[in-house]
Amino acid sequence: MMKKAHDNDMQLCLHCIGDGALEQVVQCFEDIINSGGNHLRHRIVHCQVGHHEQYKRIAGLGITINIQPIQTMTDFPMIEHRLGKNRASTCHAWKTCIDYGINVTGSSDVPCSYSLDAANLTGKLIYKI
Repeated sequence: MMKKAHDNDMQLCLHCIGDGALEQVVQCFEDIINSGGNHLRHRIVHCQVGHHEQYKRIAGLGITINIQPIQTMTDFPMIEHRLGKNRASTCHAWKTCIDYGINVTGSSDVPCSYSLDAANLTGKLIYKI
């Protein structure tokens, strides 16, 4: 389905939470883009849980990620407990993604998270993304 949309000049936007889900999405994008280029502005929404190799591959594919800074604030109190210290260390790695050359955009993902621009800005400043 993703290839058909890409081949018909449709931009893809996939919500992706979890490193396993991210791996599946990145593999699909690799199959599509490596066989015909990326003339579209595909994006992945969330992309909070991943690791450096996945981020490097996303950068190489030219895929944008759309983050929700407020979710960084809500996730951090529970992330290490749920994922373990090692996996948690590469989550919400927005500065790292930018350093790898990924175009990182932001939104509120309403109505899933409380939507106050000030809260989103606070999340960016506190966690220095």
